Parts: sequence; C-alpha cells; structure tokens
Amino acid sequence: MLLSLTTNSTERDAMKLDIDNHELALPCPGCGKKVEEKIGRLRTNPDISCPSCGASIKIDADELNQGIKAVEKQLDALRASFKKFGK
Repeated sequence: MLLSLTTNSTERDAMKLDIDNHELALPCPGCGKKVEEKIGRLRTNPDISCPSCGASIKIDADELNQGIKAVEKQLDALRASFKKFGK
C-alpha cells in the first residue's frame, strides 16, 4: 500500500511555521546574560536593551531577514519532499 500525502490550503496553512512567535536568546555584550526576544519584535524594532545591565543590543535587521528567508526556503523544500513521499 502506498501512502498518499495531499494537502489543501487549510493543511498548508497549518504546516506553516510562525517564525515571528519564536524567540531568540541573544547574549548581552555588557554582562553576557541571555536576553530572549521574539523574532517578530526584532523584525520591527531590532534594538533592545538588556534588562539586567541596560546595555544596548543591536540586531542587524538585514542579516535577520536573510536568515529568516533561508529558513523559510528550507521549510518549503521539506514540504516539497513530504509531498513526494510515497509516490
């Protein structure tokens, strides 16, 4: 018996990874503590302050967006592989 994998638009939406709600742990350049922040917030405001020492943590927005695009591309490739599974 072959496994058939089909997806409709609702299933595809359910398979999407909501990257914006995931958190990154960023090391503080002042005290070294990890500062957690959601990716979605960093996309809109890439500058944060360490709650422990007040040091400024700057995120390169272009680098962040390039990384997100790379992850999304890999997820698309994985989804395509799953579609081929069992054919």
